[in-house]
Amino acid sequence: MTSPTTKDDAGQLCVPTLIDGQPVWLPSSSASFPVTSAAQQKVIHHAQTATADIGVRAADAAWATFKSYRRSAAGDRRRMLLRAAELFEERAAEGSARQMAETSCDEGWAAFNVHGSAGFCRSAAAAVDEALRGSVLPAESGNMHLALKEPIGPVLQIIP
Repeated sequence: MTSPTTKDDAGQLCVPTLIDGQPVWLPSSSASFPVTSAAQQKVIHHAQTATADIGVRAADAAWATFKSYRRSAAGDRRRMLLRAAELFEERAAEGSARQMAETSCDEGWAAFNVHGSAGFCRSAAAAVDEALRGSVLPAESGNMHLALKEPIGPVLQIIP
């Protein structure tokens, strides 16, 4: 299992906050909390808390990414989503193991989540063209109106 964890200043295994794919560490182990497995009845690692500054940095990074993404071609979006699906499946065992350790769910539920995530990515990839297609709509005045679909901003994700 690959690990995004590292040791904090107290020597505890800790999962950092990630912004733009890079770990952002707070300077003290007092900024982390234990993640306890109910099934194992033990602390499996620590997770870092976030400050308001880290929250703003994350929101700014999401907005910057979104501005680039909204200009991307449908084919590029489809490739990104299909690659995400591949990664979910390539790392299914790791993803399932993490879910079982952190949430104490059974193997069937963890596998359902991992493979479901891959399926959702593939469904979204298949719908990219339709999502970007505009429509010509008749108006009451007899004129035609062009309606374009436009993404408006990033979405918050909180992953357990």
